[in-house]
Amino acid sequence: MAIRQALTKTLTVGAAAAIAAIGLTGTATAAGSGDHLNRGQTLNAGESIERYTSTGHVWLVMQSDGNLVEYGSHFGACWASHTENSGGAYASYQNDGNFVVYTSSGRAVWASKTVGSVQATGSTVDMNDAGQLYIGTRRFNDGCR
Repeated sequence: MAIRQALTKTLTVGAAAAIAAIGLTGTATAAGSGDHLNRGQTLNAGESIERYTSTGHVWLVMQSDGNLVEYGSHFGACWASHTENSGGAYASYQNDGNFVVYTSSGRAVWASKTVGSVQATGSTVDMNDAGQLYIGTRRFNDGCR
């Protein structure tokens, strides 16, 4: 029995490491609940935040092509940063309230421009029940429905 438990634990740890290494983690590990980002948290390529709403499923994904895109299960892509093929590697919700897509070398290729504004008062990047993307208190689209 002890050998079976040790083998099961080794396989579980190994599988988790392999999934993390190839980027199939799905939601942002920093986001905790998986439905929002707090200030100081990042979405790496292949990671997303998601929300199940009364009208369907919506998710914001940092794609491997460098584009940050919000999708709706009944709508398709409903908002994008338009940073595909820019070298964008991750999106960071900074402590100053700005949400920024960066290349792997740290060059900004898109920003929400919410730093130092009234919109910077919010503390999360998330989507509401209508699928509207919010960065802080600033609404970025009309929703994915």
